[in-house]
Amino acid sequence: MKTGTITHSIKPIRFQITDLQLNTPFTTKKKAKEKFGLKIGHTIQVDPENRKYFMVDFFADIVNIEQTVQIHVKFRTLFLADKEITDSLLQSPFMQQSPPAIAFPYLRAFILTLSSNVGIDPIILPPVNFTKIKEVCLPSKPGVENNHILQK
Repeated sequence: MKTGTITHSIKPIRFQITDLQLNTPFTTKKKAKEKFGLKIGHTIQVDPENRKYFMVDFFADIVNIEQTVQIHVKFRTLFLADKEITDSLLQSPFMQQSPPAIAFPYLRAFILTLSSNVGIDPIILPPVNFTKIKEVCLPSKPGVENNHILQK
């Protein structure tokens, strides 16, 4: 028995850091737990040559209160879909919520590992509920960033 549900299958096939800028003082002294401000955003773009491929590009800007630690990251996840991504599918809640929700934990893990390895307190990005964010931020047009400002 068929239902009216349309199903789509997507899978991430590549993760890539496309830009990384890190400014942190060299010190061996351990500071008290620092507070960081975080601004993240993302775009979703379809490959015009093969519409089964699409990318989620995240950016993250992380700065401590004293502004001595600054991290800027651009992170890309390439996805493959089982069907071509139409413009209406791209604007659907499924596409606006699911791919970023799949890709974001990889960005979180990268930031945690990077911060731990450079000798500052580990920075653990908070989980993001992209369903709730989409209630506030209307679906983006292709190439238009959805910005989210979080305080850690």
